[in-house]
Amino acid sequence: MPHNLFLHPALVGTRRIKRGAGVRQASIREANLYTTIESAVALLFSFIINATALIVFADIYSMNRGNTAIGTMVEEHLPGLIEAAELLRGAFGNIGPLLPWLCLFISRSISLVPTILIGVLATSYLDQLDEWLNVLQSLALPLALIPTLKLAQSHVVMTSDFATSKYWRAFGWMTAAAIIALIVYLLLPLVFMLATRGVLSACLAYASFTLYLFFVGVLALDNTD
Repeated sequence: MPHNLFLHPALVGTRRIKRGAGVRQASIREANLYTTIESAVALLFSFIINATALIVFADIYSMNRGNTAIGTMVEEHLPGLIEAAELLRGAFGNIGPLLPWLCLFISRSISLVPTILIGVLATSYLDQLDEWLNVLQSLALPLALIPTLKLAQSHVVMTSDFATSKYWRAFGWMTAAAIIALIVYLLLPLVFMLATRGVLSACLAYASFTLYLFFVGVLALDNTD
């Protein structure tokens, strides 16, 4: 989630920090520690839920791929978002369907009503909406990740006491490069698919993809502190 790269670090600003001489730095470090724990716990639950759903879906898809009759693939309905609750029930038991609901209700109560309306009124389009949402979030991820890394390593913004060390800086940029490479790899089939829909569509697809890569490159190479 690109927005979480900004929201989770911003939690530090909500904590009361002692600003007296000689205690401010220790107070900020304490705020960073508890914010890290808070974010890690929240992300751990999200990771478990999403990983479980992904593994169960992949297992069902794999079994469906292997189900053949006279050398011909048997086309069966693959599960989508509508069936997600039942799949989680099979993995976690009766508490499974409640885990996503509680997570959404607690952490995303503001968006709960629009989510329910979309779920009720656009049932047949949920999987397509989810796919395009993932595409848009993957496009936005480098635009949030790169500035976050730059701000974290900036001695002007973070001061020399809290700027990331060279080792964490190297780890962060290597991780970012791997993530961006995966995003490009996953976007290429979409670009090629759009390119098959005519000359105009091909020009727009390739031009947009090139412009996007150029913008990400400029953002990463910009040395402005």
